[in-house]
Amino acid sequence: MNVFDAASSDRRWQVFNMTELTPLHKEILRILEEKDSSYARPVRSQEIGEALNVSPSYVREMTTILQDRGLVRVRRGRGGGYYISTCMELKRLSS
Repeated sequence: MNVFDAASSDRRWQVFNMTELTPLHKEILRILEEKDSSYARPVRSQEIGEALNVSPSYVREMTTILQDRGLVRVRRGRGGGYYISTCMELKRLSS
């Protein structure tokens, strides 16, 4: 079981279990990692949807769960999209 618990100055990330994620959640995370997503380079829901052959609205619905777990963050507005959160970066570096 993969469990990670990271602290931030303002907020405590909730504990998550990667085995509870659906295959679609894992694919979204894979795409964000593959595209080297960051706040400066977020990935749009349309781009993720095209890669997974699902609608952008379904991607937005699925990423809400990832956001709630602290795995993904969203940059709103023009030029916005999704990117891997700092806690996922820390987990990737520690593996």
